[in-house]
This record gives sequence, C-alpha cells and structure tokens, in this order.
Amino acid sequence: MTLKFDLILMIILALVLLFYNWRDRPTTLYMSLSMLLVVLLIGTIELFYWGNSVFWLAVFYNHSTPFYLLIGPFLYFYVRGTLIDDHRLRRHDIWHFIPFLFQLVAIIPYVIQPWSFKLHVAELIVIDYRNVARMPELHVYPPVWLRTTLRALSWLCYAGYSFFRVLRFRLHYPGRNRIPFREALPVLRFMLYFLAIHFLMSVVFSAFYVWYLFDVYVERSDFMNQWLRLVFIACASAIPILILFSPAVLYGIPRLVRPQPVDSGEESLPEVTRMDAGSGKDDLDPEQSKGVVETWEDVSVRDRFEPMADRILPVMEEGKLYLDPDFSLDDLSRAMGVPKRHLYYCYNVILQTHFTRMRAECRVRHVKRMLQDGNNHHMTLDAIGLSSGFSSATAFRKAFREVTGMSPRDFQRRSDLSGS
Repeated sequence: MTLKFDLILMIILALVLLFYNWRDRPTTLYMSLSMLLVVLLIGTIELFYWGNSVFWLAVFYNHSTPFYLLIGPFLYFYVRGTLIDDHRLRRHDIWHFIPFLFQLVAIIPYVIQPWSFKLHVAELIVIDYRNVARMPELHVYPPVWLRTTLRALSWLCYAGYSFFRVLRFRLHYPGRNRIPFREALPVLRFMLYFLAIHFLMSVVFSAFYVWYLFDVYVERSDFMNQWLRLVFIACASAIPILILFSPAVLYGIPRLVRPQPVDSGEESLPEVTRMDAGSGKDDLDPEQSKGVVETWEDVSVRDRFEPMADRILPVMEEGKLYLDPDFSLDDLSRAMGVPKRHLYYCYNVILQTHFTRMRAECRVRHVKRMLQDGNNHHMTLDAIGLSSGFSSATAFRKAFREVTGMSPRDFQRRSDLSGS
C-alpha cells in the first residue's frame, strides 16, 4: 500500500508541475515527464513481480517498455536546460531518441496480438514470472538479453552522467560573473539529490534485470521483504518530498547575458535584462567580444540585476497591472519579458520584499487615490477595494490595514477632515 500511495503522489505532483510549468518553465517539463515514466516503470515492475492483477499486467506488460528508454534522456535535458538556461532541443538530440524508436518498432509483433493472447500471457506471469523466458520470441529485434541490458544501462548511464555534469558545474562554477551563487546553490543541491535518487533507482532497476537474465527465482512471499523493494519505496517517497519542500528551485538559475558589442565606443555598461538563451556557452567568442564593456568583469551579479529590479514597479504602475484580481508573477514576467526566476532573485535579494507585498501596496495606493478623489463618494469602500484589484472585501480590509496601519474607514475619515 505504501508503494502505491507513493506512485499516486508522484503522478499527481508530476501532472501539477506539467499543468502549471509547461509554458513558462519548459525545463520542468522534462523533469515531470521523467517522473511519470519512473512511475510507469515502478508500477509495471510491481505488477510483474508482486501483483496479481491479470488485467492491468496485460495493459502495461511489454507495451510500456520503449518508454523506459526515455527516462535518461529527459533527465539529461532537464539538467542541461537548467545549467545553460536554454530548454530548446538541438538537431543532434535526435540521437537520444534512437533506442526508444528502435524498441518501439521491436514490440510491434506483440502489440498487434489479440487481447485474449495478452491476457493469457499475463496469467502465466502471475502464476510464475519465469514463464516469460519460456514464451516464444515476440519482438523483431534485438535478443531479449540485449533489450533488457539496454534499458537498464540507459537509465544508469544518463543518471550518472547528469550527476557528474551538475557536480562539475558546482565545483568549477562557470559564468560566476553572471550567475548569483547564493541563488544557484540550492538549485544545484536539489539537482544532485534528485539525480542521486534516480541513480539509486537505476541500480535497483539493473539488479532486477540481472535476476531476470540469470533466472534467479525468489519466492514472491519472501521477495516482499527484500531490500531492493524497500529502496524503491524509499526513492518513490523521496522525490515528491524533495520537490514539495523546495519548490522555488523549479524556477532554475537566474542568469544574465553578457553585454553586446558597443559600436559607439562609449565605455558604459548597458542595461541587461534578458536571459541567456543562446548556445549555453559562458563566454563570447573572441571576435564577438570586441567592443564589449571592459567593466563587465568588475561589476557584481547583484549590480547587473538592479536595472531589472528598478523596472518592476514602473511596469506595474504604468500599466496598472495590479487592477486585475488574477494578476500574478507569471503575468509580470510576461509583461517585462524576463524569466520568472529573474524576478524571484530581484524580489528576494535586491528589493528585499515579496511580489504579493508589492502588489498589495500598489492596490492600497490606488485605493487611497480614489478615496482622496472627490469624484468617488458615490462608491462604497468595498466597491473601491474590489475595483482596485482585491479579490474580496475581506482581503481588501486586511491588506489596507497591513500596509497603512489603519482601516479604510479611518483613512477615509482623515481624508474627509483634511479636505474640509
């Protein structure tokens, strides 16, 4: 029951991440897909070794095997996209999908079999999972030992290489003059934990296949207490906990681009507010760097983010974005044309406040202007609050008191007295 609960929690969490992040944070898309595929893998192994449901085993057995080969590539795309701040796939990334495509073609003979045949296969597996080795070959290619080895090694190698890449980035920290280390460190630490869990699960996954290849049979009643299954349960529990307790790391690492060449020859540091969505290299080529401001290396990361932070309030005020009750940090990110993680850094480090606090202050200022305007006496206080972007009268009164230290009614009385 514990493993099933963990898998359901992972599915819900992965779907939530997909729904809310697929557009604004595409790198989270790769992480969510890898989580869903891990659930598919663990669930199929659970049915194969320990389950007694013929129907569900017939649904997942063999049909899902090609997708196991995508866990590793999605992990790699998540790590690469986060480290270089570029989620786009390249032309040569097609090589990462070749094993999946080959395996997808290989299971066609089994996929086209009638449902009654698949139910019969599932019944034999439920009786004794070693019966799989006694069945006729239903794959085009390759032999069973090569298929199983490929699936096991793919996840293991991708998880190991991704872990090494994050660790190398952490130790050498390239682009230190563009990436705030204090903000990058929690993300790197999260990725190392996340990949370590995947690496451990891939080792357990490989152990299952070693048992299968060498026909090592373990009674199901005894197998329930084996440490390998306990590791699966622990890992399946750790991934949701890791994400739930550190949600901010999902936004990635704030990173600024280097200044573009200055044609006018002026020695001034231009305002830089867009993310590095290029090739992922930390430095420009020598030819491209001609004319770049020399003071770039001498200015701190915080100083480079300050122009962006200074733009936040004017953008909110000029467009009166806060009047929309549903105005969120995502809307501000789109309005400014900068990644959401950059805004997190600006609020937490430079402005030393929160988005919700600034939004409430803007709305309260708008309420005060309306109360001081003699043309709004026909409106009630609650109506003024709702027209200023607050979602309810209760939220309006609470925010107004937190910002001004008095109730809206007291402020209105003072305004009336001062006006008279």
